[in-house]
Amino acid sequence: MDELYLYDRDKGLFKKILAKSIVMQGRYHVSPNYGHDLNTTNLDSFLKDPKNGITEPEQKYPIVVCMPPASVINRENDTFDETFLFELFFLCKTHYNGQNRVKMEDKPTGRSGHHVWYDWKDMKEVAIEFLEALKQVQKKYRLKSFMAVDFSKVPIRRLSKYNNDNISGVGIKLEVQTANNLCELVDYNEDWIDDFDLPDELIHEHHKH
Repeated sequence: MDELYLYDRDKGLFKKILAKSIVMQGRYHVSPNYGHDLNTTNLDSFLKDPKNGITEPEQKYPIVVCMPPASVINRENDTFDETFLFELFFLCKTHYNGQNRVKMEDKPTGRSGHHVWYDWKDMKEVAIEFLEALKQVQKKYRLKSFMAVDFSKVPIRRLSKYNNDNISGVGIKLEVQTANNLCELVDYNEDWIDDFDLPDELIHEHHKH
């Protein structure tokens, strides 16, 4: 299984599930810069793309952001599995909704009565429903044969008023084990091992000083 099957920005499983979310409406971004690219023109242009973007191109939030995943390869005989650790952030604008209207506006002052901890609670609910949707997809389409998601314990952390976009929400950590079969090598010629020279055991002699 190609690892992009899970998290690809345009065609991956996470994206396809979030496309069915009433709240997220497919707003999903893979952040190569650990969230620092959230308020750049590159993200804006993607969201407004007619093929891969969203139905309301002026709306940027709420959005799910996938940070660069970490992984561990476990090798046994001619097979190996890889365990991925994903960090997904469910984010919304603080005090404003997706259409830049004040949340729970206090008419006399024009200020928002929607506290940051309300955003934590709202985005946590969306994250939990995403996990349930992922679980249902895994069960219905029998994906456990090549990917197993650990739903037993999912850490959640809260994020407040982040970057220039002033966003808040929650981040979840998700562990996914994927199975792969290691067949013949494709990056090496068939007889490469027969024409291989080991390096010298002593490359740099002992320092005499």
